[in-house]
Amino acid sequence: MSDTNITSIASKRDSISEGSIVNLKTGGPDMVVKARTAHDAYVCWHNNEGDLLRDWVPITCLKVKP
Repeated sequence: MSDTNITSIASKRDSISEGSIVNLKTGGPDMVVKARTAHDAYVCWHNNEGDLLRDWVPITCLKVKP
């Protein structure tokens, strides 16, 4: 039996692409995806002081901002 209310992890990962606005699942600032691999996204964001920060983050730790 198939449940249409369940979204697979794979489809969520596939929805994160270059230009997506994402957040960490645990919270934090909006981040823009600049690049991605199969398992990681290179994201950019600004801290409270306005500094531009960048880092690679595992896709499984991210959620697309609605």
